[in-house]
Amino acid sequence: MEHLVNKRNYEEPLYEIVGKESQSLQFVLMPNQKLLTKTLNIIYASENIEIEDKTEFSQKMKQLWTGGSSLNTIVHNPSDSIGYVNINMCRGNISVSIVT
Repeated sequence: MEHLVNKRNYEEPLYEIVGKESQSLQFVLMPNQKLLTKTLNIIYASENIEIEDKTEFSQKMKQLWTGGSSLNTIVHNPSDSIGYVNINMCRGNISVSIVT
């Protein structure tokens, strides 16, 4: 993943497509960088990554009944080294946002 690192790392998400038939995106997280995504889309992450679900109980119940979901999970790299998180497509889409 180090080949993706450059000076724009803190302004836009860096990613690499993983797989040929069933594809997912592996996002590079720079030190202290945060990414906002959906909980169900996270497949795996490097060991230094913290994952925090911000969904309230009432929202979880609504999602259960309606099938909807929202960007509700913060993926954070608190370490001094580069980390990664792999995110799967949900209905053909991947939704992420950098948290500042």
